[in-house]
Amino acid sequence: MSSAASASTRAAATTAEDVDDYRRFAKMLNRLGQAVMMSADTDTAEIIRRRLFEWDARAIDQQGRVILPREAIDTCQAYAAWAQANRGLLPGDFAADNALEEFKATYPFHPALISVFRRKWQGLPSFQRTRGILRLLAMWVSRVHEDAYKSARHDPLIGLGTAPLDDSWFRSAVFKQLGNDELEAAVTTDIAGVRNAHAVRLDAETSSEAIRRARLHRQVATTIFFESNGGQTQSHATIPEIRFAVGEPDLDISNVETALEALAPPDGACFYLDARGTHYFFSLTPNLTKVFADRKAALSGDPRIEEAVRAEIQRQFGTAGGVNRVFFPAQSGDIPNQPVLTIAVLPPEQAGHDRDAAYRQIQKMTQEHGNSARTYKSAIIWAMADAAAPPSGKRSPRGSATASWPTWARRPAAAMSRLPSSGLSTPTSGGGGWGRDWLREGAQGAPIPEWLCRTGLGKSALP
Repeated sequence: MSSAASASTRAAATTAEDVDDYRRFAKMLNRLGQAVMMSADTDTAEIIRRRLFEWDARAIDQQGRVILPREAIDTCQAYAAWAQANRGLLPGDFAADNALEEFKATYPFHPALISVFRRKWQGLPSFQRTRGILRLLAMWVSRVHEDAYKSARHDPLIGLGTAPLDDSWFRSAVFKQLGNDELEAAVTTDIAGVRNAHAVRLDAETSSEAIRRARLHRQVATTIFFESNGGQTQSHATIPEIRFAVGEPDLDISNVETALEALAPPDGACFYLDARGTHYFFSLTPNLTKVFADRKAALSGDPRIEEAVRAEIQRQFGTAGGVNRVFFPAQSGDIPNQPVLTIAVLPPEQAGHDRDAAYRQIQKMTQEHGNSARTYKSAIIWAMADAAAPPSGKRSPRGSATASWPTWARRPAAAMSRLPSSGLSTPTSGGGGWGRDWLREGAQGAPIPEWLCRTGLGKSALP
């Protein structure tokens, strides 16, 4: 309350003359001020670590450079060995033969973090160069130190992927350097900043302990953000750049591509992350994953969708004579117990949700007819969908907002007409008879239709 009161007092005390003075000084500084240019990455890194960390006077050599402790040198050597072993997978402009000196020059920061501002950000009109980097990294280091203390997790180097984009103050500072905050929604939705942000959720749900421990989805997405935004000459992140920024000695480098596939189109979870070939970037325009998710949410619960799907399934099975059709039986009594070939079609959603449960229901309804045992078990041919719907977050191959049509929708149109038109006699023991032969060899030499998924042949059922 006192802060708000003091702020109101300062605002009330500001006069028109103060505003005029501010504008006059700002114009003068813009005209006469000169930004400090970065002469080289090594000089920039030296300035930054001297300004952001306290060093013992004995840790500074005669040239004013920091003398790294043994532990830091060991870390740099491990990263240098990793970079040299994977040089063919890293950016071509990184001097792998001089990797040790590169890592030592920027320690405790990763070289990719320092160089991204020179390579891609310093051309931005609003970027404040050394002063802007110092402000960002001061907040960055503070948050990394705080997170390490709370979680007992220590990153060997401070890399691009560790940026605390879930911190609103840090995001504001980043967007100020970019010159606008148009990507606020993209960052908070796809990387971090809101509950269940896509990258954070993928790290929590992954089955890979190595990826989860490295927070790799979030690191990859964060790296793409920094590498693709601010770039005046290259507004995208390449796979080698991403590998270099997030890779480390104890991480399988192929996991980077695994994380990319989970994040980016065509099957990734992110809404604003996009790709052109092997170039990745964040866009203001939602990708097809977002469009599909919105469309799916809008259609969710609409009974007309289920009605349309079921009507299409029934239409696909046609009306050929000699075969009884039972669509979507809910209980065994819905399927007649008679010596007539019967196609029993399970509801499409039932097959996709729990296939084991669907198989158990098939067995139960094959063996039973209401409260009695079924006599004509071999008269039933079961049909079930390959899948009820595309996997979560993935689009149907046909772009449908519901699901791709089940397998039976792709069967030959004349398949039903090939079925024998006569009724079945009581099956022989063991489930044999002409019905079984037809299923094994096909009607009149034709291949067995793929939609004949399960049969009621008891223990001798076809696989």
